[in-house]
Amino acid sequence: RAQGALCMLILIVTIIFVGKEVKSCENLLLLFLKVINYSALVTFLAKALFRIFCDRKHMETVCERILISVIEFFYNLFALALAYAMFAADILRYGGWDLYGLIGTLALTFICLLLGFGFSKLRERFYGNK
Repeated sequence: RAQGALCMLILIVTIIFVGKEVKSCENLLLLFLKVINYSALVTFLAKALFRIFCDRKHMETVCERILISVIEFFYNLFALALAYAMFAADILRYGGWDLYGLIGTLALTFICLLLGFGFSKLRERFYGNK
């Protein structure tokens, strides 16, 4: 319910700012990218904090809950970065961005995947294969 309310609030704020911020189609694209980026990051962070403080499963220690939420955060960030990489490749095909934007996005995608995988292996080493 809280996530739905947050999405509704973001939608209302976006509708309010569309008229003020957007003067051309390029500005509309940038506004939508900002909205997607900020709303996804807020949702990922809220889910991680909920996992740490509220969601109690089995006999998990506080350190294990923190580690699980960090793993989920980086995997969610990987999914968002992968979507941006596909978007950047599509824009690059039509000549909108340069190659450095695509390389940076792919590097961010790879870093998020490595961090998620590394923390996952760390959890497996300390707490077993759950």
